[in-house]
Amino acid sequence: MRLMLALIDGDVLLHSCLWGTKNLQEAKDKLDYSINEWMLGSFCDDAVIAVGPADGKNFRDDLYSEYKQTATRVKGRKEKLDHFYEAKDYLYSLSNTLIADNEEADDLIGILSTQCMDSVIISSDKDLDQLPGNHWNPGILLKSREPIYYVQSKQQADRFFLKQMIMGDPIDKIPGLPKVGPVKAAAISAEYGFSQELAERVIQLYKEIYEDEWLNYFLANGKLLYLRRYPYETFTMKLYEERLLQ
Repeated sequence: MRLMLALIDGDVLLHSCLWGTKNLQEAKDKLDYSINEWMLGSFCDDAVIAVGPADGKNFRDDLYSEYKQTATRVKGRKEKLDHFYEAKDYLYSLSNTLIADNEEADDLIGILSTQCMDSVIISSDKDLDQLPGNHWNPGILLKSREPIYYVQSKQQADRFFLKQMIMGDPIDKIPGLPKVGPVKAAAISAEYGFSQELAERVIQLYKEIYEDEWLNYFLANGKLLYLRRYPYETFTMKLYEERLLQ
């Protein structure tokens, strides 16, 4: 029997476990309970909890000053529960928690999932759908509130990323192509059966819209959207060609 490792998105775990808690002890109990339940629910034998840097800073902040500066996110940072930071310290102190270095928990999960094929990515964050492999959504943010297990193929993962390159990410305030939202991006994506064809079309769209400046905009969006698969990896045209055009 294969042993499976749960790669838990610690940022999602922390915020979901704080909902409805009145004090630190309730939050700690809920964290311990959820880690065990998420591991069992995803049929995993062990777990690693990936979290972002303790100070919340990562390389994307230096690339784009507006990154994750939407009104909702800014408001949320100001409206923390009294025991938020103590609960965060507790999560960060656990022996199976890994803290990212100048990158996001999503990047750390991307690296870990590349290194460990026998793993399940556990998160409700849609951005992780650009990672191929086993996924388990614990039900947070889903209308049904029921967990779902699914396998993301490389084609599906690549298409998800390419769709992001077209429309950007309004939640993280990443622009993408101007005046292209989810509906139009989905329509463009649906025109191409293979991700390699869609990848070529994405380049054409950037060239058509940005002309001589297309590469600067293309790389700027790619660096913000792409989740690392290897430590200190940087999104480049060479990476795009090797991962998405071949």
